[in-house]
Amino acid sequence: MLKDYKRSPDARVRERHLLQVGAILHRFLFNHRDHIAAAAQSYWDFVTIVPTKGQREESHPLEQAILLGEPLRDEYERLLEPADVGRIDRAASSDRGYKASNAEGKKVLLLDDTFTTGATFQSAASALTLGGAQVVAGVVIGRVVDTSNPDYPEKLELWEQQRLVRFSFDTCCLE
Repeated sequence: MLKDYKRSPDARVRERHLLQVGAILHRFLFNHRDHIAAAAQSYWDFVTIVPTKGQREESHPLEQAILLGEPLRDEYERLLEPADVGRIDRAASSDRGYKASNAEGKKVLLLDDTFTTGATFQSAASALTLGGAQVVAGVVIGRVVDTSNPDYPEKLELWEQQRLVRFSFDTCCLE
């Protein structure tokens, strides 16, 4: 779903999955906003997203999902733009990968749709901090776990273990 809401060649599939991503994000934050703020020891004033590293004709699909409903729509502000994204790769983040604008003094919840290595997320958080924002917390919808490398059997073991855990919106990721 996370891949298809951005890249499916079928517009109907992109739209359906965009609605699903939006519903997941909005419901999760509705249910667990207080848990996240308690763990971070602060609420946020704004939410923003980790932008794509490439160019897009339209706004980022995660931005579109946020704008589908309250309160996220009212809290959303685009604070980051790609800068020198070539410096970001799967193994290394960069303080110069993104540029923050109008971030000074803002408390921000940083959102991303997919977390693979954390390099883009870290780059975005760093740019916000350097731009004067306080990144209160981060929320990611999906996590990519590569279980194919035999040098890391613990990844496959963790994956197999977690597959048995039934998903529930009532279970907070902080539990």
